[in-house]
Amino acid sequence: MAKRPRPVEDASDASNAERLPSKCVRVANDDNGRNARNGKTHKTPKVSTPARSQSSKRMWELTPEELDLEEEDFERREFERMQGRIEQRRLNGSAGAVADGGVIEYLELKQFMCHGHLKLDFGPQTNFIIGGKSAVLSGLTIALGGKATWTGRGSGLKSFIREGQSAAEVTVGIRNRGEDAFRPEVFGETINVTRTILAQGASTYKLQDSNGKVVSRKRADMTAMCDHLNIQVDNPLTVLTQDAARQFLSSSHPRHKYEFFMKATLLTQLAHEYELIDEKIAQAQRFAEGGRETLADLEQKRDAANARYAQAERARDMEGKKEQLGAELAWAHVAAKQTELNEINQKLSNAQAHLRRVDHKLERLRLRHNLAEAAVRAAESDLPDQEERAALEEEKVRLNDEAKRITREIQEYKTEQNHMNADLTSHNNRIADLQGKIDADARKLQAESQATLSASQALINACKAELSAADDHLDEARAALEDYKASMDEAETRLQESQGDARKWRVQLKELDEGVARCQAQQLNGLAAYGSNIKSVIQAIRDEKWAGKSAPIGPLGLFVDLKDKRWAPPLKSMLGNTMMSFAVSDARDRAKLKAILNKTGNSRTSIIIAPIDIFDYSGGEPAEDVLTILRVLNISNAWALRVFINSHGIERTGLARTRVEAETLLTKSGLSFAIAADDMLSVRSWADGGRYTQTVPIVPKNDPRRTLFAGNDLPGEIRRMKEERVLVEKQYTNAANAVKDAESLLSDAPRHLQRLQQTQREAKRAQNRLQSQLRARVDQHALLAPVTVAGFEQAKAEEEARKASVLQQFTDLVQRVGEKRAELRPLAARIGEIQQELEIQDAERTDIKESVLTATEAFMKAEKHVAAWEDKREEAQEAVNTLLDAVQLRDEELATWTEKAQEISPRIENPRSVRAIEARMQSLVNTLAQHQKEQRASLEEISRELSDAEAEYKRVKKFYKDLNKLLEAAEAALDERRDKWCMFRMYMSLRCKMQFSYHLSCRAYYGKVSLKHSKRELTLEVRTEDQASTSMKDTKALSGGEKSFSTICFLLSLWDCIGCPVRCLDEFDVFMDAVNRKVTMRMIMEAANEAHRKQYILISPQALNGVKLLPSVKVLRMSDPDRGQDEQ
Repeated sequence: MAKRPRPVEDASDASNAERLPSKCVRVANDDNGRNARNGKTHKTPKVSTPARSQSSKRMWELTPEELDLEEEDFERREFERMQGRIEQRRLNGSAGAVADGGVIEYLELKQFMCHGHLKLDFGPQTNFIIGGKSAVLSGLTIALGGKATWTGRGSGLKSFIREGQSAAEVTVGIRNRGEDAFRPEVFGETINVTRTILAQGASTYKLQDSNGKVVSRKRADMTAMCDHLNIQVDNPLTVLTQDAARQFLSSSHPRHKYEFFMKATLLTQLAHEYELIDEKIAQAQRFAEGGRETLADLEQKRDAANARYAQAERARDMEGKKEQLGAELAWAHVAAKQTELNEINQKLSNAQAHLRRVDHKLERLRLRHNLAEAAVRAAESDLPDQEERAALEEEKVRLNDEAKRITREIQEYKTEQNHMNADLTSHNNRIADLQGKIDADARKLQAESQATLSASQALINACKAELSAADDHLDEARAALEDYKASMDEAETRLQESQGDARKWRVQLKELDEGVARCQAQQLNGLAAYGSNIKSVIQAIRDEKWAGKSAPIGPLGLFVDLKDKRWAPPLKSMLGNTMMSFAVSDARDRAKLKAILNKTGNSRTSIIIAPIDIFDYSGGEPAEDVLTILRVLNISNAWALRVFINSHGIERTGLARTRVEAETLLTKSGLSFAIAADDMLSVRSWADGGRYTQTVPIVPKNDPRRTLFAGNDLPGEIRRMKEERVLVEKQYTNAANAVKDAESLLSDAPRHLQRLQQTQREAKRAQNRLQSQLRARVDQHALLAPVTVAGFEQAKAEEEARKASVLQQFTDLVQRVGEKRAELRPLAARIGEIQQELEIQDAERTDIKESVLTATEAFMKAEKHVAAWEDKREEAQEAVNTLLDAVQLRDEELATWTEKAQEISPRIENPRSVRAIEARMQSLVNTLAQHQKEQRASLEEISRELSDAEAEYKRVKKFYKDLNKLLEAAEAALDERRDKWCMFRMYMSLRCKMQFSYHLSCRAYYGKVSLKHSKRELTLEVRTEDQASTSMKDTKALSGGEKSFSTICFLLSLWDCIGCPVRCLDEFDVFMDAVNRKVTMRMIMEAANEAHRKQYILISPQALNGVKLLPSVKVLRMSDPDRGQDEQ
């Protein structure tokens, strides 16, 4: 395919073509202001197409001269139509619509150039910035992703940072409304774009929604936003800076104006884009040309693979024989497995027969063992009760110890009596000696002082009598005080006991009241026994979604019914908590169910995690005549039944009325645990014959479990509790009265105790007073008597006092000895009785031990035989299990081999042996290996190679065929686009010319735009109002103001040809006089007012004095900035 010629305007300018990405192409606005972008509908102005015959060349193939002629013909046809539309718009004078999106709402500068902080709020149509500087447009360009060089105010970004600052920030708010809004669901009605410039020269972007939330920090998102809203910041006509405006207004070279026109309308970009596409098509064509050689090589490779496959196909027959042998080998293996299985089955039958013989022998031995064990127990039952004997021996030891202690005490008392007798003899001798001396001296003095001494002695005797009475009175006072204290201690004890009884009966009253209330609540709500709001819990369980196989169930008691109510008391205690619980099948559901229970006020309710396993429990049950918990219950839910079995072993727990019956039940049934309902006891039996009995807790009357198993007997339960309450209330009343009596008695105790203590103190004082008087009179009597006699009498009195003390002690000691001997007599009698009873038991035990020993020897012998045959049975059972496993394994292997053989071929009856088939197959394998060695590949590899070569050839052939179709379509599309490009240039040229004339007419000027595409020149010719009789002049011949006005008209004409919603111009009136400036301002305002969905931002250093502003105009007056740095 030959390379096509490139579309250029002329050969000399081909190398100067400029490019702009095709995705940024914008077409001129039509009269409705719509444009085409990114697939959106665009109503293209209807223009006539140059008529050419089919043999004529396409427009892009014409020479530049031919294109100029074609354009002149186009302008003649379209001039009147477009002029009519312009005149119609002038006559209507209608204002354009305000843009919904893409216009600038505000601009904010921080530390940017000479501005510390500046914020400008713009109107949606025309904005005049008076006294402003170029920093506004520079900030706008930088914020929207422009380069520093585009602003003409600096060579790098860091040059825009205000002097002395480390960073600058530019924020622009862009309206984002209407049907063409950019991602309105994310950004809202305003998009805030912030660009931060750092001192290092780097910069960052931040896109925020209308609420200030950061949406993106990517430049790509900012570029996509500008592209979507048609903001062309790189278009020279979008932001015309101060320097660019000055250059545009003062420039007079036609070529510069032509380049400006082509760049502004994006025609240059399109031309260079098409050239790039053409180059890519040419590269693809060259690639397609090289595909012919590739196809030839692939075809040769395919033919070689085909020939090689033909050679290898001869080996196919041998492969077929190999497959047949493989099938026969598979069925030979099946036959071998079947033979092996038959042999193992025969061994299994023999082993099972041996196991049955061992079981029969073991059963007979176990019967003998049981009979021997029963004989031992019968013999042992005749033995005297060991506990009774141990108690007697313990009592005997204790009594002997007590008798020995008393005997030692009596012996000690006798020793003391001997000592006292010796002391009495000594005291009597000394008293007699002293009395002799006193009598001798008394006879000497009898005549002299007998009367005086007798009177003194009488006073002493009287004083002694009073002192004796005082001692008795003191002893009585002390005894009364001790007796009263003892009675108070007894009253205090009675008070504490009565208070404890009152508390106990009060608690029982409260429990009975709560129990009655609970039963009454259950009469109204059958679920009340299981907690609060249980109905809501059940409904919440139904509404939730659960992770387990089934939703949780509960309360479990809903599924339980008791057949016989007499077993209710112990079962309430044992099963009550489980009956009030819920069950989940998956641990993940526990937290969700716990939250439901907490929410409904059942935080203490238990949750049981129990996977749903409906296992067979019948193997664990005892004989049918044994009563168990399971057999007195009806449990309607299979899952709940297994929960009770796993939690409480109800299938292995026996039931009896009394402890004796429970023990008998354990002995007969072989169970290890039973309940005695009447005694509320649990009995456990150990393997060694031991027993352990424990009390089953009684459920309190106010416990929620109390109403379980009540069924329809709730009124009876209420009646029983009320009757019990009457009895308890009487007991409570009696206890309360006893408390009151004790408290009344103890309330007077302090006063009475004080009186008794006062009496004792007075008696003590009287005793002390009398003792003092006695000592004084004795001393006086001693003074009256002779010295010698007085000394003897005093010594005698002291000796008599000692003798009296010894006599008193001896009397007490004799009394204590008598008491101890009285204690010893019953002890000795009881010890004799115990000894006699023990001797009788020993005689009986000796006779019974011989029979027990004989029965035990027979039992041990039977037990040894049972143990030996149990070992034999384990060995036989292990052999059977091993053979069963082997049979199962061989069955599985046979099934697997049969399944695999059936996949290979149908069943082959009576196959040869495995060894013969493998020998034949090995011969074929060797032959095929030799063939593969020669071919250096297997038949499968050769076949795959042929298939790959064929597929590759077809794929490449199709690829190049599709590529050529694609290139043809691309060429046709490019030709069509180039024709459109030529038509678009003619339309833009004519529109620019018509608009230029229209804007000049605002000052009664006349002019035209002359476009020479072949020379790439654009000239402006203008005739002013006072030059009506002369010919049009080039703008060079105009005055400065006239030239500026003419150039502004040309700029407005170009603006009318671009689709960007924002147009910015800086210092447009620098070369205008007052008249031209006033007319230009009015013309710009009218053009902006008529423009559809466009925004104008115009900067002027001069005021708007004398200019009538339209309602759509917003004026922003700025003060001079703080010049921390000079304008760049």
